[in-house]
Amino acid sequence: MTPTNTVSAIANLARMGYSGAHAKYIALEWLEYQKDYSLHSLTKSGRIQLPIFESGMNIDVGGKFFMSCHYGSYPHVVTAIGQRARDKTVYVLIGSESDSLQDALRQRATEAGITVHFLDGGFGMLRRVKKALDENYPVFVEIDVPWGQIRECNTSFPFVGGQLRAKDGVFRMIERLGVPKNFVLSTAGKQSITVTNFGDLDQARCFAIFADAVRHSPQQYERLFQMHMYFVPEKETDTVIIWQGKNDQYLVHANDLKAWASPTRIAPDASQSEVIGRIMGREVGDVVSL
Repeated sequence: MTPTNTVSAIANLARMGYSGAHAKYIALEWLEYQKDYSLHSLTKSGRIQLPIFESGMNIDVGGKFFMSCHYGSYPHVVTAIGQRARDKTVYVLIGSESDSLQDALRQRATEAGITVHFLDGGFGMLRRVKKALDENYPVFVEIDVPWGQIRECNTSFPFVGGQLRAKDGVFRMIERLGVPKNFVLSTAGKQSITVTNFGDLDQARCFAIFADAVRHSPQQYERLFQMHMYFVPEKETDTVIIWQGKNDQYLVHANDLKAWASPTRIAPDASQSEVIGRIMGREVGDVVSL
């Protein structure tokens, strides 16, 4: 994760309603968590040396849809499904995942003794998904990040401090296919990793469980750094993040993540809010230095 990712995570946490200091604390926890559990970190470090517990996982996963979110150690969700699948093979439905993320997940799967095949969301997706399901393979998809153009979101769900914008296309596709679906979420602690299958749920219930998980342990949500793209806050925030770049100091207003280059280095004293407010021409509340 880059410093700008950390700034974005702090801003998004402030938009969720956390104070500036609390948002920074969670974001730094999140940064450490990503070093241990993110997909790229797993690829570099190999297996996590923690016991993995599973709850409610189907013995027969063939011909079923499995949904999850970028939360906890989610590659272990794919592993848990793949270990029960025909030929230890999972088909993974992807939207805009980068080639590097696909390569990382493929490498992680190989290390776990399973095979993943990617199905992109382009033309002919439904036909390819149906073929995989008809051949009794499971299909996996992440539902927390809207597919395609964010402006095309057609629904939303309550979240921590606001609403998550979403699309219902995947759920409509599953209904059209008439196959069983399961919502599975991973959580990671210092002592163990747990993979829980919550069963066949509608979209609203899936997002409610996800929101509860983030409320309980926000540092486990990998996409904290980009959720401003699809999160609508309940209230505006006046938190500002001071970020020291390579050569210059920058000011980022958490409400809309707009940035200003600071003409002078701002010292952390009682008058800094007034100084920043004059530079930005906006109301300033909590000030967080990174």
